[in-house]
Amino acid sequence: MIKRLPKPVKKPKWVVVEPGWRHLLTHRFVEFEGETLTYSRIALREKLHASVTALKAAYLAGDGQTCVIAGNGPSLNAVDWSLLEGVPVFASNYAFMHPELAPRISQLTVVNPWVVAQAQKEFDEYQGQVVVPYHLGYWLGDDVNKHYVNFHFGYESAGGLADAFSIRSTVSYFNLQLALCMGYRRIILVGFDHSYEQPKASQEGDILTGGSQDPNHFSPEYFAYKQWQAADVEKMAYTYRLADEHAKSLNAEIINASVNTKLNVFRRAELAGVLKKEQRSISDAAPSRLNAAPPSILINAARILKGAEEMLNRFELAGACTLLAALGLFLVTLPDTSFVFSALILTLSGLGVGLALIGLALGRRRGRDQLDRHVSATTKQQR
Repeated sequence: MIKRLPKPVKKPKWVVVEPGWRHLLTHRFVEFEGETLTYSRIALREKLHASVTALKAAYLAGDGQTCVIAGNGPSLNAVDWSLLEGVPVFASNYAFMHPELAPRISQLTVVNPWVVAQAQKEFDEYQGQVVVPYHLGYWLGDDVNKHYVNFHFGYESAGGLADAFSIRSTVSYFNLQLALCMGYRRIILVGFDHSYEQPKASQEGDILTGGSQDPNHFSPEYFAYKQWQAADVEKMAYTYRLADEHAKSLNAEIINASVNTKLNVFRRAELAGVLKKEQRSISDAAPSRLNAAPPSILINAARILKGAEEMLNRFELAGACTLLAALGLFLVTLPDTSFVFSALILTLSGLGVGLALIGLALGRRRGRDQLDRHVSATTKQQR
């Protein structure tokens, strides 16, 4: 029986397993399941920014503001899949095992390390888009289809794609946050049975071992002979209420269209009715958000300004560092220069290089933030 998380098959270079003092400033620490992992701040910042850009592009390329979030309950087998043609679908964990759902998945999400660590080969071979909290990068690696977001272990819902996402209680809460942050305003749930067969004494997070048949998911092989963590439906319902409140604050609606469900937080409806209504509204709408209008001049200007700013930062900071280093080396070669004074100059040169690197990093971040603000503002105008 496995009681510790399996080690990664292909550990990415930006994750350090045995951190030391030298990683305090350059890496971000995460502790879970008895292990301490550190993630390179520079690599992480680049990955988070690239993921936000990719998720924005995925939303802008679609039609309408409706999406489907698929749970993995047994009732998923009763879905009329013909109704989901052309509708973005968020799914989670081992949803790629479902033959009808797998080709329709737009975004596959995971928040539980046990899910990823026990199926590394399957996730490595999966070609679709995967969105996860960044600490799961320890097992998922650096493939271009893996998108990482910031996260926290509390209950507060994320307000935007660059914010930290809650990963409490259920991956479905993560999916609801993700869909709302991407811009969807009509979210339809299927396969949300909200019911589990597990030992009565088990508490949320307890490690359980699956038998030969899994009664809680669409396939009996889903967690068969795998480690899985006990669920708490009351805490799950609490996260759903938080998501519902967040959705209402955005004038969005979450509809539960699951066939067999014990989840009563959201309005209930039949899948055929809500999706046919959406398909009629799409047919009368513009072709797509991405093609509805040409790229904004403001966005192009922001890109140019961002590049110019980074170039100026590079030249100015590189020039200043070069002068400091040259001065230090020159003074060291003078016969009358004291050792202490030479050491002081070399120290200042080193500090200059460090400040230059920090300034360059801040300049890049400022340019990216500026571009993100322009993209966000223009997107709202186009809608």
